[in-house]
Amino acid sequence: MNMKKVITAIAALALSAACLTGCGKPKIELNTADVADGVLSSVTFTEYLEPIAQDIEVKRLGLDASKVEECSAYAGTKAVVDEIAVIKSSDAQEAQAQIEAYVASQKESYASYKPDEVTKLEDCVIKTVGDYVIYVASADNAAAQAVVDSLTTVE
Repeated sequence: MNMKKVITAIAALALSAACLTGCGKPKIELNTADVADGVLSSVTFTEYLEPIAQDIEVKRLGLDASKVEECSAYAGTKAVVDEIAVIKSSDAQEAQAQIEAYVASQKESYASYKPDEVTKLEDCVIKTVGDYVIYVASADNAAAQAVVDSLTTVE
């Protein structure tokens, strides 16, 4: 065996070992307030959004409070659907499903009340990253998605 093949084989083994030791999912830690504040300061909303207490937002979204570890949220008045919610949950998949149900309910409610608001819900941001679910409905959901992606990128 020539030296080039030996080096290639050793490199391949080292790479395989590195991949195997890194197979576990990295634990993602986000600061819910920082993510919510980052979205609030970077995205255009129709109205000024007020901070919402965790217990109120959890109830509003229909989440299981016993599974919500942390929640940072902002919302406008009932005249608009503009909202930010960053939730850390012990069951992020369930939280995401519940937020999707909330969005469907909002679409139905606003369809006859303020149909222009429904477009914000059509392409709203719902992103799950590890134990976190981020929900944003805004006047510019493409920008919201870009901001959420930048704030949740794991290196």
